[in-house]
Amino acid sequence: MPLSEATTFDPAAYIAPHDAAADAAALAALAQWCERFSPLVGLDQHASFAPGIQPSSGVPDYLLLDVTGLASHFGGEPALARQVAEALEQRGYCVRVALAGTLSAAWALAHYATQSAQRLVPADADPPGGGSTYLVVSATDSWTVLQSLPIRALRLPADTIALLEQLGLLQIGQLAALPRGSLASRFGDLLLQRWDQLRGQAAEVLVAHRAPPVFQADRFLEHPTDRHPVLVSLLAQMLVQVVRHVAARGAGVLALECHLRCAMSARRQQARPDPSSVTAEAETVTLRINLFQPTVSVEHLTQLVQLQLEQLVLPGLVEQLVLEAVHTAPLVRRQRELFPDRGRSAPLQLAQLVDRLSSRLGSAAVVRPQLEADRQPERAFRYVSLTARRRTRSRAPQPAFQGLHGACLARPLHLRSPPLALPVIAVVPDGPPVRFHFQRRTHHIARYWGPERIETGWWRGRSVRRDYYRVETDQGHWFWIFRQLDDNQWFLHGLFG
Repeated sequence: MPLSEATTFDPAAYIAPHDAAADAAALAALAQWCERFSPLVGLDQHASFAPGIQPSSGVPDYLLLDVTGLASHFGGEPALARQVAEALEQRGYCVRVALAGTLSAAWALAHYATQSAQRLVPADADPPGGGSTYLVVSATDSWTVLQSLPIRALRLPADTIALLEQLGLLQIGQLAALPRGSLASRFGDLLLQRWDQLRGQAAEVLVAHRAPPVFQADRFLEHPTDRHPVLVSLLAQMLVQVVRHVAARGAGVLALECHLRCAMSARRQQARPDPSSVTAEAETVTLRINLFQPTVSVEHLTQLVQLQLEQLVLPGLVEQLVLEAVHTAPLVRRQRELFPDRGRSAPLQLAQLVDRLSSRLGSAAVVRPQLEADRQPERAFRYVSLTARRRTRSRAPQPAFQGLHGACLARPLHLRSPPLALPVIAVVPDGPPVRFHFQRRTHHIARYWGPERIETGWWRGRSVRRDYYRVETDQGHWFWIFRQLDDNQWFLHGLFG
């Protein structure tokens, strides 16, 4: 609710701005403290718990403890759950603790099985308890408790939850009566993944929280400068220090950040509304370099830094330099050859070319196409940056091509975007094409294959209904055309060869 409305209910309420960074730091410290209960403590964050709730900008909001085989050291599972809740409440936290056979089940119980949970202190106790609860569900009773929980306990996106609730699917147990194939086609693979994780039929990895190593070097300049050659020389010396620490761990630099703290010039200070109130101000300029593959070449990294620095207009004299390898990756080492083959150095040269182009043009300008499992041709691929950080290395599912005849392709290599409206003559309104006019010429169709119907589901918004034909003209040209079933309008979508 708005702040003004909230204060009318309790004018004496204490109101403070939300500090997401402080929350994340406190939760990270709490995760380290919880290692007394488990050697594997993870942080995680759910984008949005329900429709209408805004995501918390990627800030973790709950802890995960792997206590497999540890309950006997604490007197059993109920005793362990109670000790965790008591210890956290003594530190000033009101918590909900749930212990279950799977990670997803524990999360669902902690957030939504409030009626079955036990309080640390009875509600009528004097003084009253802090409200912390704990719940332990055995593997045999897990499904009985979980199927009565709301559909929101599956950790799904807000739009998926809203659609499920509109269809009357309010509880988890209702999904068991629906065909598995229809769930995937209408709601995506994430629903089935959460369903399998909840029932223990799919693995879910707990990533332990460990403070990542910091590969950083900084330098204060006794004599601030804005001369690019001097800055490049200093950054090259700092790169030697950073790369040495990264290489000692058997890794290479995958993303680099350079922070230049510039003293604000007198002209910019005078442009302030009240320059007399400004004593000493500085502005930090950040350069970020994403690489195609990890490297420990100081020379290559120096060239990339120089490329970006040449395009930069500094707001003042640089008085401090901070260089950090923000992302690293294992480095693949290969044995040198006595007679090196020039062809084997091509991947390295390609990586260096991609890095240089990305530094000059930006990472969003150097992309590659990636196939998507979608029947609609316009959505069967997307462009991804070559130097963006790759979260997964799994290959994209390949679309199933049908209707292959001989060595001919069922899909053209060249698609028009958007499809071009085409005058076509057919024998009957819904029959195959006979001839069409394109590029000031009339093309007579000698052979055709089709129709291949492509339709999209209602859950995709405005539906697409088309009949595609692969045609060969009497001049030997190949085209991919379709008739739009809504208005019988013909379009040219692709060219073969």
